[in-house]
Amino acid sequence: MVCYFIYIQNKEGVKRAYDDWKKNRVLGIDIECENNFHHYGTYISLIQISSQKKNWVVDCLRLGEIPEVLDILKDSSVEKIFHGCDFDLRVLSEQYKIQPKNIFDTQIVAQFLGFEKFGLGNLLEKYFGIEKKERFQRADWTRRPIRHDMLEYAAKDSKYLVELSMILKKELKACNRLGWVMQECRHIESQHLSLSRTGFWDIKGLKELTDNQRAVLKKLYALRERFARRVRRPDHFIISTKKMIEMSVQKPAYNQIRKMKGVHPVVRQKAGLIAHEIMAAKDEKIGMPKKTIKKFTEEQSHEFDELMEKRKKIAVKYRIEPYLIMSKDQIKEIILTKTFNSLRKWQRELIKKKD
Repeated sequence: MVCYFIYIQNKEGVKRAYDDWKKNRVLGIDIECENNFHHYGTYISLIQISSQKKNWVVDCLRLGEIPEVLDILKDSSVEKIFHGCDFDLRVLSEQYKIQPKNIFDTQIVAQFLGFEKFGLGNLLEKYFGIEKKERFQRADWTRRPIRHDMLEYAAKDSKYLVELSMILKKELKACNRLGWVMQECRHIESQHLSLSRTGFWDIKGLKELTDNQRAVLKKLYALRERFARRVRRPDHFIISTKKMIEMSVQKPAYNQIRKMKGVHPVVRQKAGLIAHEIMAAKDEKIGMPKKTIKKFTEEQSHEFDELMEKRKKIAVKYRIEPYLIMSKDQIKEIILTKTFNSLRKWQRELIKKKD
């Protein structure tokens, strides 16, 4: 099925679209971005916006600044429909320092309706009989000029969101759960979300290394980040973590690094610097950090088990996943603070309701 859209590459196009956006009370939103897959860093390439009648694809790379788009995202009088908004909100916060207002997440709805499969493709097939093709999921959205079929693919991700939200809201109302979802969406809006990045201590296999090998690996890790930033490529394009671990154990010399295969050319070019850093760490040691584990008292453990059992019963009754009723972190907070402040209003009502 053909998806008609307006491709916006200049400020005049944004201003015309903005006049249209302001006339709508509900808009579907989706994002295509680079996330350390083809290039270094995380940044937005396209923002797709759809009303019930029109679709727009905003080229953020071509435009640079997008004040009209940000204004719509911040406008609390316009409801923004996302599907799985967590990452989108994090990258918007990181890049544009904004927190969108009045969001509605159709993925959260699907979870609260008890669907086993809640991906956008699953919902489009269920409600519209549309098969969502994944052919451009791993595409490089930073390449310009961008192909028309890629733009059409992107536009389809926001095209059905407004209509989908209307259908799902009716189902939520029918089972008295619309208020639950709205509270969850307002809670997400209130959070100061940020992108989480893996660091040195997230590397698998650190425990198996000696203290000195960890010290060498840390220097190699820092160099890889530096090289990745310089050549604007993801760190895994520079050198694999597995190969860095091997280097931290074997401690190769300059000539060995110069002949190394399966790495980015910058590694061989900077063989002297790498060899120097390896030598500089020969007497250094880095131990594994000690984790302090706070143990519950016997009484607290009993309380935890009781709340876990209670959430299980409620989840079975409403046919939704237990973590939606209360997360384990929320349960721990309840026990430690002796309050239910960590819960949203709908959660407190369910927990305190008598069977």
